[in-house]
Amino acid sequence: MNMNGPMNDAIRTRANKHLLHFGCEFASFVPARAEGTFLYDTQGNRMLDFTSG
Repeated sequence: MNMNGPMNDAIRTRANKHLLHFGCEFASFVPARAEGTFLYDTQGNRMLDFTSG
């Protein structure tokens, strides 16, 4: 999964600065869209969203 790029880097930087950290580090997956129970990044990689109800 290629998650490099200025937009994804900026999002990760803001998340690390402003979001509460607990338990473990954030995943490097940056969603671009959602469909049903799946999230997709800009490269079309899919991740199951099973924690957000």
